[in-house]
Amino acid sequence: MNLLEIIWVILVILIIIVILITDPKNSKIGINSTVIANNLDSQRFIRNFTWFMVVTLYFLTIYIIYSV
Repeated sequence: MNLLEIIWVILVILIIIVILITDPKNSKIGINSTVIANNLDSQRFIRNFTWFMVVTLYFLTIYIIYSV
């Protein structure tokens, strides 16, 4: 396996871990507005990070397929 395939496997594992760890039903939103804002910011970051990894995985998969 070359370096891109190793990165691809690590990316797949990271995506699976992030999706399984993230539980939208268990979001702890407090009464304080700063806690609510911080919680929504962290959820937004995790969601954006997950989508970034998915898009990266997609383009990396295409690159690996056509580079063979």
